[in-house]
Amino acid sequence: MTLQALEELPEGGELELLIHREPGPLYSFLAQNGYTYRTEGLEDGTFRILIRPSAT
Repeated sequence: MTLQALEELPEGGELELLIHREPGPLYSFLAQNGYTYRTEGLEDGTFRILIRPSAT
């Protein structure tokens, strides 16, 4: 689902993920495929990850 959402992301768009654990393997995929991300740990233990294409 995340990968499909990234493929459909409009130019200049940003994907927000809210998940229950930090997705280490996803970070490697993003770095290898031209995306940047910011991660924020929320008070309830959820992780908020903002993903966007890297500037070229």
